[in-house]
Amino acid sequence: MSTINVKDDWWKEYFSKVEDYLVIEGIKWNVKGEVDFIEKAFELPKGSRILDLACGYGRISIELASRGYSVVGLDFSNYLLDIARSEAMRKNVKVEFVQGDMRTTQYHNEFDGVVCWGNSFGYFPDDENERVLRSMASSLRRNGRLILDLHNKDAVIRNHLGRKWFRKDHTFVLADWSFDARLSRSIIKEIIIDMNTGTTKESVLSMREYTLHEMKGMLRDAGLEFLQVYGDTPKGFTPEGFSIDSSLLILAQKI
Repeated sequence: MSTINVKDDWWKEYFSKVEDYLVIEGIKWNVKGEVDFIEKAFELPKGSRILDLACGYGRISIELASRGYSVVGLDFSNYLLDIARSEAMRKNVKVEFVQGDMRTTQYHNEFDGVVCWGNSFGYFPDDENERVLRSMASSLRRNGRLILDLHNKDAVIRNHLGRKWFRKDHTFVLADWSFDARLSRSIIKEIIIDMNTGTTKESVLSMREYTLHEMKGMLRDAGLEFLQVYGDTPKGFTPEGFSIDSSLLILAQKI
């Protein structure tokens, strides 16, 4: 797996395969629990303006908006944004969905909170990931808060390398993880098998994996103050839950 050639812009093709992506996504998330945590960490009054960066099909954006926040959801994929708009309309929830590149957003001092959820940080080379953080900082008002949900490099290396099977209804997914130590990037090959039709599809993606220590330095350089780290537990995301084997959720604030 480590010899697989992954394009720098793998994400463009990956997120254009909407049906495949949604099958995998549908296995993972507890939206209400996630947004419960985001609300508690942000501590923002209703009506506050929140940017959901790399919002995908809008699950976080729509839930936040349904709770009384003014939400902008930004994503590169028009396919996923169309799904998000339709779902928001179906639920009669107002969200401003915008097509754009998370590296070059044009927002300045506009948001009380920015959330980047679902391991959407780390797609790019180091300098471009740093640009994403600076863009997040620029978009925040003074003392505005940022929540980053990303892989924990230590946990990836210890627990996620190798093959894992997942199933949703008649679809099987094989995720085969390896790690390039020179670039500190995971390489993930996903094979999706539809048991009804017998068809097989493959995708390859790559994520820059960071430790908490690395992220603290990057946040500081971007003008953001680290506030707290959280990890996942059976009772939700807690500071005590963060460990070498947990997820990595970071709360920061614009200086």
